This record gives sequence, structure tokens and C-alpha cells, in this order.
Amino acid sequence: MAPIQLKLAAATLGALAALSATRGGAIVIDDFSVGQIVVADNLPVDQLGLDPNHVLGGSRRIAIGQYGSGSRLEVTDDGRLMLSSTGWGYHTITYGAAAPLDGVDLTAEGHDRLRLTFGEIGGGFHPLRVYVNLPTNSSSNAVSLYVQDAWDGLILEYPYSSFPVSFSSVQRIALDSFRNPGTAYAIDSLVTAGPSAAGDFNRDGTVDVADFETWQRFFGLAIGGGSYRPVFAAADATKDGRIDGVDFLAWQRSLPLEAPATSPVPEPAGAAIVLAGAALALIAGRRRGSGES
Repeated sequence: MAPIQLKLAAATLGALAALSATRGGAIVIDDFSVGQIVVADNLPVDQLGLDPNHVLGGSRRIAIGQYGSGSRLEVTDDGRLMLSSTGWGYHTITYGAAAPLDGVDLTAEGHDRLRLTFGEIGGGFHPLRVYVNLPTNSSSNAVSLYVQDAWDGLILEYPYSSFPVSFSSVQRIALDSFRNPGTAYAIDSLVTAGPSAAGDFNRDGTVDVADFETWQRFFGLAIGGGSYRPVFAAADATKDGRIDGVDFLAWQRSLPLEAPATSPVPEPAGAAIVLAGAALALIAGRRRGSGES
């Protein structure tokens, strides 16, 4: 059955329309700030004429395949993608299916990864796959992981090298979530990115106390992926699959030597000493809790 087509805005897309406008150098795949919609049945829906500054190529195709009912995909008014289900099946959101991307180059400006930011994540078991160019009928075509309920607000990075395709001529990108009863989680954005400073854990372009707070929040997490098509958390400076004390040291070494004269916060060197104590206490407490000596 042909998808329902929703043309939300009249637009003439020129030669650059396939590329979302850059924000801080990033190419926006989707920031979910436009095209608010709720889909809760099995019929695919095409959203056309979306602002290509916010959605790659100006279109999305949304599909729900379910056994029974109870599945829901929503692009919310506050700018996020919400996935939820009380049944079994999958959600898929595809860029380049409703309107072609015409081989867009996502390696511009030295970008070498996709960056996905999660919102709130409910309890349960949430497999998530990202496909580029290849069909979604085989998991071997994708980079896959299991979203955990401790990942609220986590930033994940998918190196282009983890995918079995080139990003210099992208025709299609798909997010595919296999649903189990009780699935509920949110995605805030998907963009391209280049390398960041080792201690810039919140990816705002600076290394400061806010990055320590990000490290502290996710300390102890192990991110799936391993050596086969790896995916890394932004707070995993060493890219070893864990957020631990070595990553804290990477943040500490990346701090600027001096704070600006007008800065109202303590100088980084002094702040680092105080936070090092807090980090050591956190690490020691985690080891005691896990029975390590």
C-alpha cells in the first residue's frame, strides 16, 4: 500500500536542499523541531516539504510494523522523537525514502561520525539500528546497539568507519527500533560531527566544569559495540567502551591553563583539584559497591 503523503509546507528545494543547514558545522539529519506528528497505525506516512535546515532532504518516511496494536511514534511539540509500544514489532524513520537525497556528501568539513543525542529513556530492552544506504531487512547492514534506561541524555557517536558504506554519497539513512512490550524512549537529535577535544564530554566546544558533570552522571556505564562496528559515548574519551577514571584524567588534561580574567568561576586548575577529589571518591565508592579491592 502506498504511503500517505503529508506536504506540510510549500517549498522549492534547490541544489542544496538535500543538505540540512549547518549548525556549528554539523549537518542536521533531524532535530525533530519541525513536522510534529503522531503515527499509531501500520500505514507508512511520508512527510514532505519540511524545512531542510532541520530535516535532511526536507522529508521523512515513518513506518510502524506491529503485531497487534499499541505502538506509537511521535515528533513532539518540544522537539524530540518519542517511541513507545505495548506490543511487538518495529518503528522505522527514513530520510531519502519519500524524496531522494541525491548522493549527499556527509564528510564535508572533515566530519567522520554521526552524533545521536538521547532524551528520556524508560526501562526495558530497546534494540536500535542505524542504516546508511543499505536495505533495512538485515541487521548485518546496520550498526546496532541496545539502548539502556541509564542513558537519559547520553550523546552517542557512530564513526563512519563502523558502517559498511561510504558517507561521501549518501542516498538514505534509517533509524530502526525493534520494539518489545514496554518500549519507551526519546531521541533529541541526529547530526554529523567531526572530532572533539578529549574532555569535551557535552560536545559544546569547550572543556569546563560542565563536562565533569557529564562524566560524573554517566560514570560506570559500559556502551555496547566492542571492536565490531563500535559506537562510543561522548564521555568515553579513550573509546574503550567504558566511562571510567581514565576518562576523567583525559578531561583534566584538556582543561585550559587559565580562566579568562572576567570569569566568575574558579580557575580551572583550582577547580580540577577540587573535582579530582570528588572523582576519586566516586571511583572508590563504585569499587566498594562492586566488591573490588
